[in-house]
Amino acid sequence: ARSGLPDLVIHSTWHIAGVDTGHFPSVTCVHGKEVFERPGFFASLQRKRILERSTAVAAASSFTAGRVREIAPGARLVVGINGVDTALFTPEGPVLPRRYGLELVSAGRLVGRKRFDLVIAVLRKLIDLGMDAGLRIAGTGPLEPDLRGEAAGLGDRVSFEGEVTDERLASLYRSADLFLSPCRSDPASGDVEGFGLTFIEASACGTAVAGLAEGGVTDAVEHGVSGILSSPGSFVDDVAGLCANRRLLEGMGAAGRRRAVESFEVGAVVRRLLDSVPGPWNAQ
Repeated sequence: ARSGLPDLVIHSTWHIAGVDTGHFPSVTCVHGKEVFERPGFFASLQRKRILERSTAVAAASSFTAGRVREIAPGARLVVGINGVDTALFTPEGPVLPRRYGLELVSAGRLVGRKRFDLVIAVLRKLIDLGMDAGLRIAGTGPLEPDLRGEAAGLGDRVSFEGEVTDERLASLYRSADLFLSPCRSDPASGDVEGFGLTFIEASACGTAVAGLAEGGVTDAVEHGVSGILSSPGSFVDDVAGLCANRRLLEGMGAAGRRRAVESFEVGAVVRRLLDSVPGPWNAQ
């Protein structure tokens, strides 16, 4: 900073921008819900003004960037604010004892939009097909009692891990053959998945991934490379088909690791963000 003033201000959301937007170089980050929600007339005008006065608006995904173009067409957009520590989330490290021939893992808040019911349905389908499979679920939330009830008939094939540390989460990822998270996005209500960082964490651990082709997940998962993208109606069958091909699972896990290191290593993500904004920290 010079003369006690910042060279750059980075706002984690437009809600806290505004006082200094336009006075200093600033980046306003947008994730998902905060630009899809529909506030009142004056709040919408304020949101538009802040986004368009920012030096840059950094969107979590192409999906989120598309919404910014609708509500603030004058904003200067860059895409990419999510990265992972690829030294923590790595294929090398502690693993959990293998319980079944095919290990699945899912993680997130146990709420309806995350569709953990589909995750459990996948396990049920695999067992019906004669596969020796098990599932670990990391996270807590209001639907935990319902999900435990839904999984009760599967015995110890479903393990609810509760809240876990990043280190434990990395072990869960790298111990699994497939990470799955069929999270939904509803742009009309604003309840959306702006990106899907868990997919990148799992990929960084060398694990294939599966999700829905909705919201920002289409940036987090490269269909046919790091994993698969499906629809709610086809997800269970599509994942079952993927699980029948162990060589494909392994190949997607390896490709996902390469993609995570090349495109989502957190230091590189920060560098690209700074490079997109003119200032003394780059050559622009």
